[in-house]
Amino acid sequence: MKLRLNTKITIVMALLMLAVVRVNSTLYVMTLTRQVIRQANERAQLVTQHVFFQTQNALADAAREGKSPASDSREDLRMYVQNSLDDSDSLKSSIDGEVGYSPLIYEVSITDIDGTVLVSSDRRPACCAAISLRPCGPRRSWHCLPLSFLDCSPAWSAAYLLRP
Repeated sequence: MKLRLNTKITIVMALLMLAVVRVNSTLYVMTLTRQVIRQANERAQLVTQHVFFQTQNALADAAREGKSPASDSREDLRMYVQNSLDDSDSLKSSIDGEVGYSPLIYEVSITDIDGTVLVSSDRRPACCAAISLRPCGPRRSWHCLPLSFLDCSPAWSAAYLLRP
């Protein structure tokens, strides 16, 4: 099939235009993805600080009320902390408020150093018994994501966050 010069120029210009649009769209999506990830990280850091402060207050309130662990064993200390956190209405309302405020935060859990969940915002009846005293796997850090210009694609970032 023989094409005229005008047809060839039109095809080349159309392909060039498609390439430019694709590059611009890709750059925009990459920038937008990085921005959303940064905002989610900043919000998560704020929630972490707030919940940590409320946890400190809950433990201080329990100590002011005269509560103390039965002994210095790890199990007794863990049970004391868990009971203190469970009894704190301000901590519960703070966690509920943080989860309800932002669609980016869908769960807040407080774990001990071994990763055992002490308090969780997931209060569905089927999950309450299963979550309490259950070891929790390690969470991925936002700081592990490459955020420079050409380090990764948005699809790679999403795949990284969603993998087990």
